[in-house]
Amino acid sequence: MTTGLYYFSQDLRYAELRNLLGGARIVSGGGTQDQTTWGIFASTDWHFTDTLTLNLGARYSWERKAVRVSALRANGCNLDTLICATNFADAAKWRGFTPKIGLQWKPDDDTQIYGLYTRGFRSGGYNLRNTDPAVPPGPFNQETQDSFELGAKKQFGRHRINLAAFYNRMKDLQREINLPGPLGVSQVIRNTADATIKGVEAEGQFFLLSNLVISGQLGYVNGQYRNVQFDLSGDGVINDVDRALKLPRLSPWTYGVGLTYDQQLGELGTATARVSFTHRDKAAFTDNNVGFLQGADMLDASLTLATDNKHWRFSIYGRNLLNEVTIGGDTPLPAAFGGTGASLSPLNRGRVIGGEVAISF
Repeated sequence: MTTGLYYFSQDLRYAELRNLLGGARIVSGGGTQDQTTWGIFASTDWHFTDTLTLNLGARYSWERKAVRVSALRANGCNLDTLICATNFADAAKWRGFTPKIGLQWKPDDDTQIYGLYTRGFRSGGYNLRNTDPAVPPGPFNQETQDSFELGAKKQFGRHRINLAAFYNRMKDLQREINLPGPLGVSQVIRNTADATIKGVEAEGQFFLLSNLVISGQLGYVNGQYRNVQFDLSGDGVINDVDRALKLPRLSPWTYGVGLTYDQQLGELGTATARVSFTHRDKAAFTDNNVGFLQGADMLDASLTLATDNKHWRFSIYGRNLLNEVTIGGDTPLPAAFGGTGASLSPLNRGRVIGGEVAISF
C-alpha cells in the first residue's frame, strides 16, 4: 500500500499586450490568482493468487482559487510591473474524489489481461486571458472523466502484441472557445457539454529476421456530444446542430508502420537503418468545426552508425520526407481583421512544418 498527503500553493501573475491593426489599437490585460490545493490519496495492490491482482486507489482533493482580473482593454495592465487595473474579483472552491479499481490476470509469464475503471478531473478556475469585457472570466467548473479500459498484452518470444479497448465519459467539458471578437480572436473558457469517446488501439513488434524488425500501430476513436450546454455552432440556439458537431482535435484513424535493420560492420561498429510511415486523419480545431487540422502522412528515415564502445554515434536522418504541411491552429477572424477567409492565411493558422534532413553525431 502507498498513501500520502499533497499540498500545493502558488501566487500567479499574468499580463499580456496586443498591438492590433498596425499599432492603431493597443490593449493589455491579465490578473492575479492565489491558489491553494491539498489532497489525500491511497493505493494498494492485493494479490489474490500468483496470477490475479486487484488494484484499488482513491484520492480526495480540495482547492481554492481567488482572482483579480483585468479584461483586455486600453491601459488594462502595466507589463513592466505586472500590475493591472482589475475590474473583476472573485473566489471559488472545488472538491474532487477520484477512485480507481482494476483487475490484472497473468495466466503465464508472457500474457497479461486487464480491466480497469478510474475517474479523473480537470480543475475548475478562471480565465486570466479575458479578451471580451462583456463575458465574465469565470468561474468555470471542474471537468470530470470516467474511464473504462479492457486490454491484453502478449509476448511471443521476441515478438509482442498489445490490444486495448476504451470508453470514456466526460462531464462539463472545459473548452477554450476561439471565436471572432472585438480584438480579432476571443478566447472564452466555458463548460460546454458532456461527451463520450470510445475506441480501440493495437500495437505490435515482430522480428522478420534476427536483425530485421517490423513494428506497427493502429488506433480508432469516435466521439459524440451528449448534453450540450453552450451554443457551439454560434447560430444563437442550442439544438441538434450543436450535438452533431465533431469533437475538436479528435482524429478518427491513426496508424503507422516501421522497419528497423541492424548490421554489424566489424570493428566499425553497428549500423542501424530505420524507415517509418504514420498517418493521422483530419480533425476539427474550433468547436464550431469551421477551423480544422488537416490530415497528414509522415515518412521518416534514418541511418546510424554506433561504435562498439558506445562512445560515438553518427546519424543522418530525414523527417517528413513527403514534405507534408501540418497546421497547429486555424481560428477564423472577424471582418475588421481581414474578413471571411482570413483564417486561410498561414499567419493565422499556426506553425507550418515542411521536410527536414540533418546530420548529427
